[in-house]
This record gives sequence, C-alpha cells and structure tokens, in this order.
Amino acid sequence: MLFPWGLLALILWVLLALLQWRGGFVQCFRRSHRQPKWLAWLHLLWMPLVSALFMWALFVAVSIHLGSHHQLSMHRAEYTIAVGPPLYMLVLHLGIALQIGLMGRDFPDSTREWMARAGALTLSWLRYGQGYLPLPSSRRFGWRSCG
Repeated sequence: MLFPWGLLALILWVLLALLQWRGGFVQCFRRSHRQPKWLAWLHLLWMPLVSALFMWALFVAVSIHLGSHHQLSMHRAEYTIAVGPPLYMLVLHLGIALQIGLMGRDFPDSTREWMARAGALTLSWLRYGQGYLPLPSSRRFGWRSCG
C-alpha cells in the first residue's frame, strides 16, 4: 500500500494555517499595515501552502532515502531507527522556521518566542537525545551507545 502523500500535504497545510491564524497573524498584520482585510486572509492561504509544500518535499526525500534499499538488513534497520526520527523532526523544524520567516514581524512576538522555545527544545532533543541510543552497533554510525 502506498503512503497517501497528497493527504500529508493537505494535513500540513491545514495545520500550518491553523498555527498562523491562531497565533494572531491576521490581527497583527491588520494593525501594522492598514491594508484590506482580504490581504491578511490571502497571506493566511499562501504562506502555509509554501511551507507545507517545502515540508512535504523534505518528507518525501527523507522517506525515499530511508526506504531506498530493497534488502532490509540489520545494519539498515538500525540506521533507519537511529537516523529516521531525527530527520523527520528536522523537517518539521525547518518547515515551521520557514513559516515564521515568511510571517516576519506580522506574527506576534509572544507567539514567535513560544515557537522559538519549542524549536530549541526540538533541536536539543536532536543533539542530546540521539547520542544515547542503546543500539548494539551504534558505533558504526559514529554515535555513542549507553549499553
């Protein structure tokens, strides 16, 4: 069965649009620009779409990379377990960073700071959490194992 990639793109677009809308982008945009209200709503459509397509392309690339070998060996399984989750988290991090960059100063400071804090927690997990995988042969990938 094939993964529903189109559904993933739609879900990402909806989630990023909700993030932008509930984060206060429309109100902040209207206060700072004195533009028509429809322009803020237009930005609410295209910015999440660009970020969602960017994330979607990276998700597809990571999935192709992780599933590119037809023969599943123990070494490949360990590699997929060790590298897969951090790569997917990095895709989420990069997509949301692009979204915040597109919104710029029209995204409220408090929400932008909250998003930066969440991103920092994600990156710290990528840096420190992956160094302690208890895989028996994780030294092959250059990581320490705790066992």
